[in-house]
Amino acid sequence: MQRTKEDVVLVSLVDHTPDDKACTPSVDAATGRVRLLVGQSWYDAIALYRHHGLVMPERTLGRFFSVGGVIANAVYGGSREGGSVHSHVSKMPVMTSDGKTSEIEGDELKYWRSSGGQLGVILAVEMKLVREADKGGTLAMKNDVQDFSSLFADVGSPTMNEVSNLVGAVAQKVYSTIAAYDHNQFFFNYYYSNQLVSFYTDFSGPPFNEALVAKYAAAAQFNLQAFGQEVAYTSR
Repeated sequence: MQRTKEDVVLVSLVDHTPDDKACTPSVDAATGRVRLLVGQSWYDAIALYRHHGLVMPERTLGRFFSVGGVIANAVYGGSREGGSVHSHVSKMPVMTSDGKTSEIEGDELKYWRSSGGQLGVILAVEMKLVREADKGGTLAMKNDVQDFSSLFADVGSPTMNEVSNLVGAVAQKVYSTIAAYDHNQFFFNYYYSNQLVSFYTDFSGPPFNEALVAKYAAAAQFNLQAFGQEVAYTSR
């Protein structure tokens, strides 16, 4: 927040550990429902639920963005099939300006999601995640590289026809990937390589088992220790 306004109170829940059980971080692996603190980062959230075989239908842009910040906006991640990250929120314990707390659910959620904190303070978030066991495999990130340099006789002096062919070829590759896979990101380098790198996800990984549970749990613990308390909420 720009500190140019008077009579403004900035509320941060980064270091807040609530006593209310409704706000306590928890994971129900059988139903896919998780409770998250709004002040914790998405990295912490993933470390909490990932080794239970659960994944968020969408991928959020910043692992160190806060849960509450992403849910209170609509610009930090989404996917072709699932929509925005916050569309999978099922409940929210909240506090309004009169100090009263309540649990928001159902149709009223649409007003609190993307509210930017203007309706009150979101205290916790309950989300319905995807069980990899129901998908037949684990979430897998993939990428491929397509080279378009053959479209140019001289990359330094492209003709209008060559540029038009490049735009059409890149667009065809992008839209075909979007149609086939979820959560896509693309990086194109015109000046150096004329290559398009496509990143996408599917559930083609090996079926979730005890070995993978141990692998994810160990990775989460290692990274939490490596990053330290400054960015990782480790009291859980």
